[in-house]
Amino acid sequence: MSSWLIKALIFLLPLFFWPSPLKFELAKIILSFGGGFLLTFWLLINLNEKKFKSYWKKLEKTWFLWVGILFISTLINQSFPYGFLAGGYRHQSVIFFLLLGLFGLTIKLNTKNSKPILKWATLVIIIETLIVYGQWLAIKFNFPILSYNQRPIGTIGEPNAVAGFLVLGLPILITSLQQPLIPIIAVIIAILLTGSKAGVLAILAELIVFGFLWKKKLPYRRLLLIFSLIMIIAIGTLGVYLERGESRFENRWLIWNLGVKSFQEKPILGYGAEGIIAAYDKQFRLIDRPLEGVIVDRSHNLFLDITLFSGIIGLFVFCAWLWKINKKLLKKKSWVLASLAGFLVFSFFQPIGVTHWFYLIFLISLADI
Repeated sequence: MSSWLIKALIFLLPLFFWPSPLKFELAKIILSFGGGFLLTFWLLINLNEKKFKSYWKKLEKTWFLWVGILFISTLINQSFPYGFLAGGYRHQSVIFFLLLGLFGLTIKLNTKNSKPILKWATLVIIIETLIVYGQWLAIKFNFPILSYNQRPIGTIGEPNAVAGFLVLGLPILITSLQQPLIPIIAVIIAILLTGSKAGVLAILAELIVFGFLWKKKLPYRRLLLIFSLIMIIAIGTLGVYLERGESRFENRWLIWNLGVKSFQEKPILGYGAEGIIAAYDKQFRLIDRPLEGVIVDRSHNLFLDITLFSGIIGLFVFCAWLWKINKKLLKKKSWVLASLAGFLVFSFFQPIGVTHWFYLIFLISLADI
């Protein structure tokens, strides 16, 4: 049962949405909570002394240590219900991160062959790519569809968010398909159609990692790398991004600066899960830009977000977890290292959603079976 439930989550989570600009993440958190609780129930009913040792061995202890720090910070800041259950726009609570860790554990315990589950992931990435193409065409022909500033949003809910998902999926296609060239080019073009600068930078990071990892194994490696780089540079040179305006609430330098000021007020344990909302609300009021009808719930930088969530202690533990994962992937020369590189580059400039987190944990856990 757990194997099919994992496959269902991998396939359905990116595609499941509610057709409202503010409810894309809510739909996904409901599905992820439902699937996560079912997987947790499966873990508990199968628990015995022998399996406990197996559970403990495969458990990402550093991840759960960070979740513990996040719990303490959320408790101290009395962030309820946002911090413990769900709330805000992204609904990434203590329970969410706890279920993520258990999701990864379930994958390690129940996946002996990665190929069947990667087929489902490959299929959903291709579907999402086609959806982006369809939305882009609909926008060009002025059909009334959901979009963001005339940019495709896929089923993830925001142009950069769907680009980030496709970035995570790019290495899956490269490693899963026997003839990956056309699908990979299609995904890269889809990312370009979203107008995501962070997505383009993340693609470059992934291709560079593949260039070092699979000098001989990667089919069409040289052709794929050269063609992709030429296409990215050529389309980027045309200035497809230069006409896009920026909201005063999306200015990276401003948001990072205010995030650092928020950190200085609570440097040790931060504001707890989803406590960033209150922190930024305060900072924008101090500079006479009250967030009326708008919320700023992320700093557009994963490491600053983690620091605001769980303080400098939490950041240290989270980076230790990343370092540990990176060492494992380097030792195995795993293709998942490319996905991790793309994720980190993307997350340096963009918020991370429910689907991104699930796919990151999915890929990292799959590489550890």
